[in-house]
Amino acid sequence: MRLLIRLKNAAPQQRQRDTTVKPLKASNVQLGNLTKWRDKKIDVLSLYGVEGSVQLAQLPTPASGEYYMSKALAERVAQHPEDKIIDRFGKHTKYLGTIPDAYLQSPDALMLIRGVSTEEVAATDKVAQSRGQSSYFTDIY
Repeated sequence: MRLLIRLKNAAPQQRQRDTTVKPLKASNVQLGNLTKWRDKKIDVLSLYGVEGSVQLAQLPTPASGEYYMSKALAERVAQHPEDKIIDRFGKHTKYLGTIPDAYLQSPDALMLIRGVSTEEVAATDKVAQSRGQSSYFTDIY
């Protein structure tokens, strides 16, 4: 996913990590077949940050239950409320706005950036571990 790669590449290269900075945890892995909608793929980026975590340049980190949508996804959600597109990605209660174009692959990209809780990070890590894999979340400094 373009945004996740840009986040990792934008992290300052340091010989010693600043121990006062907390990582921003990011994952583009979704369990199940939730990202398919009407033969289209919805890119989902899950973020978990705490006070002192690295922040995106143009987008404050959403808290658990908060989310951003690309303009194209927001239009689809408005056009097809019966499909309950957002509901499939968890309990999202607060829409924060649209994702800046700089973070999208194209103007018609269907993308959701969502905040997750520590419990969701732990549950996702448990699934990864049960499959013999490392965490589905990566730490961004």
